[in-house]
Amino acid sequence: MSALRDWWSATPDYEWIRDYHCAHPLLRRAPYVTASGCFLIAIMAIVLVFSPVADEATTQLLVAAASAVGAGCWWARGRFPSRRASLAFIVYAGIAIPVGILSTPPSTISLYAVALMVTVGNYVTAMHDARVFVAQEAWSLVVAIVVFVRVLTADVAPVPEVVATFVLVLGLLFTASTLNHVFLTALRNDASRALFDQLTGLRNRRGLHTAVEALMRDHRPAHLSVLCLDLDAFKSVNDRFGHAVGDEVLRATAARIDQLSPPGSVSARLGGEEFAVVVPGDDARAFARSLLTGIHRPDDRAPVTASVGVAVEDVTEWEGLCPRMLGRLLDRADIAMYRAKRDGGNSVVVAAASEADGPL
Repeated sequence: MSALRDWWSATPDYEWIRDYHCAHPLLRRAPYVTASGCFLIAIMAIVLVFSPVADEATTQLLVAAASAVGAGCWWARGRFPSRRASLAFIVYAGIAIPVGILSTPPSTISLYAVALMVTVGNYVTAMHDARVFVAQEAWSLVVAIVVFVRVLTADVAPVPEVVATFVLVLGLLFTASTLNHVFLTALRNDASRALFDQLTGLRNRRGLHTAVEALMRDHRPAHLSVLCLDLDAFKSVNDRFGHAVGDEVLRATAARIDQLSPPGSVSARLGGEEFAVVVPGDDARAFARSLLTGIHRPDDRAPVTASVGVAVEDVTEWEGLCPRMLGRLLDRADIAMYRAKRDGGNSVVVAAASEADGPL
């Protein structure tokens, strides 16, 4: 039962799933595969126009074909949609497929066509959580039952044939989708553990690299600012209050960093009490100052201060060099951060374009 509760309550971040797909050389082509599926459905609808099955449903089939072509062109742009747009596509596909099926006269072919709902289920499995998956599967069951009753009462085929077809369609609808969902959920959880820090929920170093690659590929900023942040005298917090309080301080710091970070930025815990934030653009000075005031709260049980190092670089020639470029920026920001520590902490140092660095 605990496994079922964990499965049901898990709410993976759609943006992270989308970024994960975008970062993979093969998975990033998924929009084109989805577009191909839409075009194939359009072709099937057009072929049915010339079939006796169409009867008086020619107009409906042509509308369905045009709708599928439109959806295919939308996906052929090669971009993953926002979560809201993704849910809208699921609703569209979940309505368009049954409407297309019910617009044709009842036949065993229309019952077989219900299996097209598997394509929607597979998309939901790849991109969304358990609740969306269960809602989609429940809707698929309703559609299958409605079409089954319609074909059965129309007496267009022997009852055993209709029932056998219905059972076959149910198997196609739920066996493959459910197995895929369980498998992909397990893989997604493992991937999340590999890319995210389990204590704070921020990305780890590997997750930072993956997210920055997606940021550079999707937005192509001309400059990138990297901030390295280290809590001052954090060991004394653990010594005085215990490691449990130290963990709470790390979680609170991560939450404040995430809250203060500007849109489009990527935050991570690099290890211990060290954090990093990658910000598109070449002016992160105001943000760096806000981190100092935002992290230090005098009324906290264990108030802490931070030292921040900032490095900025022109990244217009980043193509193919993202790991090396980010590593260089992190090293420069880390050196600047240690300079801030040597200067007494609770301060910001910006690395200059040259080897030297200087205080903010």
